[in-house]
Amino acid sequence: MTHIPKDLDAYFTNIPSPFNRAFFRVIIMNITIRLFPAKKSKPKLGDRKVIGGVEHVRQFAHCHDHQGNKIGLDCTGGRQRYVWVPSKGVQP
Repeated sequence: MTHIPKDLDAYFTNIPSPFNRAFFRVIIMNITIRLFPAKKSKPKLGDRKVIGGVEHVRQFAHCHDHQGNKIGLDCTGGRQRYVWVPSKGVQP
């Protein structure tokens, strides 16, 4: 076990200048303790989950014309839109 003298100035006098007492004081003040759980991750493209007992996969939402034909990906509001689709009808 290391003995630390009561007079801390005497302890720090032989240490080179970048490691002086002020440097250690700055490091000690920057310690962060987190007491809360980690942030829950958001679902990504291709993720799977069970909804109502049926497995679903997250896919891009598509835009449709007035006849119901797919014409592109839905990017309403400048953000990509996603939907949960049952995995039985999903194409890899």
